[in-house]
Amino acid sequence: MPRMKRCSSCNSTKPTSAFGRQGLDSWCRTCRRDYQRRWMALHRDEYNAKHRAYYQQHRDELREYNRAYQRRRRALMQAGKWKGRRAASMRISGRRGRSVSRRGERPPGRLRARSSS
Repeated sequence: MPRMKRCSSCNSTKPTSAFGRQGLDSWCRTCRRDYQRRWMALHRDEYNAKHRAYYQQHRDELREYNRAYQRRRRALMQAGKWKGRRAASMRISGRRGRSVSRRGERPPGRLRARSSS
């Protein structure tokens, strides 16, 4: 039986797996997410200004990091070893990266291009 914990925001009892930082947070993930979305909606300009200032102060370091990351990424892609987010999500969903099923049907959610007639 999973250990239970009470969220100090919504006062509901949930398993510790519903809390962040391996159950150490006092708010459940749902309450934390809702709070962060409300805060971001109210403080968008302040948040953007703070991050813009950080980027300006550390521009050279961030650019060098991004260049190194892209070099590593390209090398891994060429070697066939790159596992990006899309590949991981398709592995989880069971689609295995195929855009068309074995029978030749179009996958669900895809729209056909309209013909101009």
